[in-house]
Amino acid sequence: VEWLSWLASSAAPVPLRPEWHGPLRLMHVGGMAVFFGAIVLLDLRLLGLAGRDVALPAFARTVLPVTHLGFGVVATSGALLFLYDPVHTGGHSWFLPKLLLVAAALANAVVFSVPRRIGLRAIGSGPLNLHARAAGALSLLLWAGVIGSAVANHEERRSPRHVSGHHPAPTGS
Repeated sequence: VEWLSWLASSAAPVPLRPEWHGPLRLMHVGGMAVFFGAIVLLDLRLLGLAGRDVALPAFARTVLPVTHLGFGVVATSGALLFLYDPVHTGGHSWFLPKLLLVAAALANAVVFSVPRRIGLRAIGSGPLNLHARAAGALSLLLWAGVIGSAVANHEERRSPRHVSGHHPAPTGS
């Protein structure tokens, strides 16, 4: 927590105007919807549960640009939201586990994307090998963990004991 306090007092925090916080959160959530939607499609293809009639390279060429765009929006808006109030955001119980799950999911994607590692050079349509299916299953589990961590952070933020001066607790339903 000390490093979060240091970060908050340094020049790093983003001078985000309060009225921009809501639209930035909307961008973050919208980016997550795009990113996770594309990831689920790709992972279901890896598992052989969707798109089996399309060769993986062609499927990936269609889905990966959407995935990259969604991740770019999520990463950028997430960094800005974090830097806006690092003590509040970084102090959530599920913030670090969420980041670790993101890192693990990205590592899974990097390891999987090395073609010689899983034999993707000549893949056509139909079922994929065990490495591809395992990468897809692990990806689904890790990204589901990221979503679960984000939800836990949100619920914790709603708790009166975690409300800071910047972010009043939501009212209503």
